Amino acid sequence: MFYIEALSVIIQVTSRYAFGRKVFAMAPLHHHFELKGWSEEKTVMRFWWYISSSWYLGFGWRYTDIIRINESYSNATNYEYGILALGRKKQ
Repeated sequence: MFYIEALSVIIQVTSRYAFGRKVFAMAPLHHHFELKGWSEEKTVMRFWWYISSSWYLGFGWRYTDIIRINESYSNATNYEYGILALGRKKQ
């Protein structure tokens, strides 16, 4: 979330300098939402939701990759396991 907040400031400054207009009502992003009428609690809860859903999606993506790697190792002999561990393809 820190990166999104920082990116919102960079976008705001760049847009103001390049086009003479603002993208957000106020930067950083959480102040934009406050000016739009969101309460602080609503903003914090939405940010928590975004962070947790991103974490679960990333973890799930990594977990499926780990399963795929383990399946390729389970079907290999000891020699092939060494080659797979070095990142070489089976011939």
